Amino acid sequence: MRFGVAVAACCGLALMGCGGSSSSSSSGGSSETQLLPPQANAGGPYTATVGATVSLDGSGSSDPQGQTLTYAWTFGDGATGTGIKPSHTYSAAGQYAVSLLVYDTSNLRSQTVASVVLVSLAAPGSTRGVVYDGQQPIAGAHVYLFAANTTGYGQASVSLLNATATGHSDAVGGYVLTASDGGFQWTGDAACAPGDELYVYSLGGSVGGEANSAAGLLAVVGKCPAGGDLGALPYVWVNEVSTVVAAYAMAGFAANAFAGAANLSSASTGVVYEYTPGENGIVPQSEINTLADALAACAGSGGAGSSRCSALFSSTLSGGLGGVVPTDTATAAINIAHNPLTNVSALYVLGAGLTAFVPGLGAAPNDWTVSVSYFGGGLSRPQGIAIDGLGNVWAANVTTSSLSEFSSAGVALSSGGGYSGGGLDEPTAVAIDLTGNAWVANLSGTGESEFSSYTPLSPANGFAICAAPYSHGVAVDGSNQIWFANTFGFGGIADAEGLTNAGCVSALTDTGAPIPPGGFGAGYLDNPYGIAIDSAGSAWIANQGGSSVTKLSSTGAPISPFAGYTGG
Repeated sequence: MRFGVAVAACCGLALMGCGGSSSSSSSGGSSETQLLPPQANAGGPYTATVGATVSLDGSGSSDPQGQTLTYAWTFGDGATGTGIKPSHTYSAAGQYAVSLLVYDTSNLRSQTVASVVLVSLAAPGSTRGVVYDGQQPIAGAHVYLFAANTTGYGQASVSLLNATATGHSDAVGGYVLTASDGGFQWTGDAACAPGDELYVYSLGGSVGGEANSAAGLLAVVGKCPAGGDLGALPYVWVNEVSTVVAAYAMAGFAANAFAGAANLSSASTGVVYEYTPGENGIVPQSEINTLADALAACAGSGGAGSSRCSALFSSTLSGGLGGVVPTDTATAAINIAHNPLTNVSALYVLGAGLTAFVPGLGAAPNDWTVSVSYFGGGLSRPQGIAIDGLGNVWAANVTTSSLSEFSSAGVALSSGGGYSGGGLDEPTAVAIDLTGNAWVANLSGTGESEFSSYTPLSPANGFAICAAPYSHGVAVDGSNQIWFANTFGFGGIADAEGLTNAGCVSALTDTGAPIPPGGFGAGYLDNPYGIAIDSAGSAWIANQGGSSVTKLSSTGAPISPFAGYTGG
């Protein structure tokens, strides 16, 4: 699965607040402060029905010098406006690129673009969802509802619509048809099991009177509601954006994959976010929109045999450079998610000329990997990272001697300062034990740390096991014993055999008791950094000083030669 937590880096490894700063230069004894331009923020994306007033918000804009800003808006339909929060009424359905230009009293400027989507459908409730190609409804599309199969890897999804009740079925399963406005209803006695992860697949239909069997679209619905009543499902918008989001969320299906889709786009509007709903994650909005435009090039082309569909399908083979040629746009999207390094420029060119979804990329990306960059929660040069059994993410912050925790949806669970105490001192690595507690290796200090949620379980100075002061690696074995790789550091002391830069491996029970009291011996370790446990319970240690790997049994007895395994 390529969707996940991608911790963006800037200014070293700090995540936010590490942009440009005022600089000064001196010449002849004088100095001049370099003024920085303001930052425009047009808010959005915005969604409304035709004829309704859209209220725009540029209050997220800022000026580094604190100067007063002037706001100049273009609404994408030829009209303009001013002020921080202007309003505008659009007369036709469609997607509009709203531009905001801000400039300060020093006449320094910044410009940005937001998206406004106007829909001409009746209010949600008259239908359970809608299928659109870009900004046009797809009529007569087959709409299927599936539950992800949890019985094993690679198992087919489960069709939930009763073909007898709906009156429609084909080789894919039971389906309902979209009306002329793209809307559809769940009909018949269809039901789902509470907790099932559901998604919609739409195939075929007509756009502007032209049928296209290659128009395949996806959308993540979410969990089956209590009672299994499909009537309680949320309204779902199925279009090319929802297809890209679903393809990446489901590319390597896991328990939290569907939840990740909700961080990328709105299920009820089909609009990709700029920031996650928790407002602490940056979504690659332009990249997703450009991929959606590439799909729309085929879906709205008038037929599966069109040149645009042929260009899309020839660039999205199942194996990247080889394999099965897709026959619909949903399969093409899934293949892109599986092979993000393949035919990058060709796909960009296919979508770059279209504006069904804005803003888009101004140039081809390095690849089509979709990632969300999260910030907050006390992140400060995080080094070690681990995932617990609930899907929560733990990161060790070396500069602030703290831990950060995020939910599987990217919401910060730790405060702005992170978790502290318990002997945390320049933590570099973190691992989760079998009870869900986090164990941390500290670069400084003399001990190791343990946390249960936000509560430190280790003493104020940590668990001090062996004499090596620098702890770099941590791992948990199948008996819930915690192993740490500790080093004396380069230029450290010599052991009894005269080997410098030696270290020790310490092992603890889940209560922090040492096994054994002094740790497992120097001699065969040389500046150990990383550590991992194999299926037999043996510990493998990476020796940075000796360019070697040491293997210890589950009782700490050396299995590898005295100098470790070398070569390779």
